[in-house]
Amino acid sequence: MTTPEERIAELARKNALSPADAAKLLAAVKVTPAGGAPNLFDRIGTPTLIAIGCATSALSLGLAHFGILFPGFIDIQSGIEHVSWLTALNDQVLAFPISALVFWIAGRIVGRPRYVDMLATVGAARLPTIVSILPAALSGHRGLGILALGGLALHVTFLVIGFRTASGARGRSLVFGVIGAICAAEALAKLIVHFAH
Repeated sequence: MTTPEERIAELARKNALSPADAAKLLAAVKVTPAGGAPNLFDRIGTPTLIAIGCATSALSLGLAHFGILFPGFIDIQSGIEHVSWLTALNDQVLAFPISALVFWIAGRIVGRPRYVDMLATVGAARLPTIVSILPAALSGHRGLGILALGGLALHVTFLVIGFRTASGARGRSLVFGVIGAICAAEALAKLIVHFAH
C-alpha cells in the first residue's frame, strides 16, 4: 500500500497536480482524522508491512519449539509434542501467502486490491496474535493463553482495516468481504492440513 504522501508526490511528478495543490493535499493528509488514530495501513508502506508479516511468520516458526502451532488461518494449538519444522513451515505458508491469495480474491469481488497489499495486510495483521502468545510460550504457563483472545481481536480488527484500505470496500461489501475471506482462508487451510497429514 502506498502512503497518501507517496500517491500525492507521484501525481505531482506526473503534473496531474500543481505544486500548490500537492502542498495543500500533503498538509491535509497529515491531520489525524477526528475520532481516531491514523490508519497504519495507509501510513506504513507495503514493503514494511510485508517485512512485519515475514517477521511474524519467523516468530510463529520459533513458537513451534514450544509446541505451539497455527494450523489454519486463525487457529492456534498448544501443547503439541514433537512438532516438525516442515509442519510448522507448511502452517506459515497457509497462514500468510496462501491466505493472502484468498483475501485478494475476496477483495477483487468487492474492489480492486493488489495482491501485495493483501499480502501486507494478512502478514502484518497476524502480529498481535503471535505477540500475545509469547508470554505463555516463554513462561511455560498455559493459563496465559487467554491473552491470545485479545491478540485475536486485534488480528481481526487489523484485517478489517487493511482489507478496507487495500480494496476500498465499505459497508456491507467490507463486512461480507472480510467474513467471507476469513472463513474461506480457514476452510482452505484446514482442507490442505487434513490432506497433508
